[in-house]
Amino acid sequence: MKINTQDSVDSPVLVPEAKKKQGKKNWLSWLLVLALLGGIGYAVYYQVAVVPRQEARRRVLTRPVQRQNLVIKVSANGEVKPERSINLSPKNSGILKTLLAKEGDIVKQGQILAYMDDSNLRGQLTSARGQLAQAQANLQKAQAGNRPQDIAQAQAQLDEAQANLEKVQAGNRSQDIAQAQARLQSAQANLSKAEDDFQRNQQLYNARGISLQALNQSRADKDSAQGAVNEAQQALALQKAGSRPEDIEQARAVVKQRQQALALLKAGTRQEDIDVARAQVTSAQGSLQNIQAEINDTIIRAPFDGVVTKKYADPGAFVTPTTASSEISSATSSSILALASTNEVVANLAETNISKISLGQKVTIQADAYPGKTFEGKVRQIAAQSVV
Repeated sequence: MKINTQDSVDSPVLVPEAKKKQGKKNWLSWLLVLALLGGIGYAVYYQVAVVPRQEARRRVLTRPVQRQNLVIKVSANGEVKPERSINLSPKNSGILKTLLAKEGDIVKQGQILAYMDDSNLRGQLTSARGQLAQAQANLQKAQAGNRPQDIAQAQAQLDEAQANLEKVQAGNRSQDIAQAQARLQSAQANLSKAEDDFQRNQQLYNARGISLQALNQSRADKDSAQGAVNEAQQALALQKAGSRPEDIEQARAVVKQRQQALALLKAGTRQEDIDVARAQVTSAQGSLQNIQAEINDTIIRAPFDGVVTKKYADPGAFVTPTTASSEISSATSSSILALASTNEVVANLAETNISKISLGQKVTIQADAYPGKTFEGKVRQIAAQSVV
């Protein structure tokens, strides 16, 4: 071993070679421990501080995918209008009898609002009912057939006609001729007396014993007596001449007519007669229904639920029919009332928004007349084409 020395006090201490190797090994051990402690500390720091921050950042920047409905709002301006508005008037011209509604009244469909005067129709209704009753009685009689009393009466009429025919064919009896002669003699006696009275009255009138009126009455009595004589003479001549051929033919015709009537009664009612009677009943029923319909038309009813917006006529006014679908703005004095249904909003949408609207879709409505208030509704109709 070589050792170098020096006189100076500050000279370095000479260390042996084995001690140098031992110091270097200790230094490396401590360096390894420090590195291990630093790694453990960094790992703990990473888990405690870095990892939570990364997880939080990951949760903020990403979310799980979910299926949801997106709400798309479409706004538009519109105008509030009644859904239906009509002018009420009678079906036929007439006088307004009673008015049961006034402006502002809320009415229901079918509610009676007014009555027209139907006094003339009531008489027609009574007549139509009577005609129907008569037609029904005739039909019932035709279906029931002829009564035995009717057949017996027809038989009696036939017997009477046959007896008269036999009498006409047999000629006049001697008793009838004698009676005719007696009536002629009586008439001649009355005529002779009337002539004597007239001659005497003529002389009195010439002597101014009676008035002209009395003379004229005497002349009228004489003329009447002469007429009676003429009739008696003709009757006697007919009795002596016997029955004329035309009288016999007329008597035969009456007998034939009575025979046919009796045969029809015995045969009963024909089906054709029953059909005619049934048709008459149907016709009478139709007439009655027409009159009843006209009476029903005098009752003015509300065609739908709504509000009476205006009154045009008072009781006693003569009202004529108008167009049932006319607008309120075109109302005339011939109308009775104006009726409007519930309101609706007619909105104008841009063409690009039409596809976003569907029937039944819910809508919210805001009106200038009610600031701060929101109303709900539904889409009732979508126009087939744009309205300019």
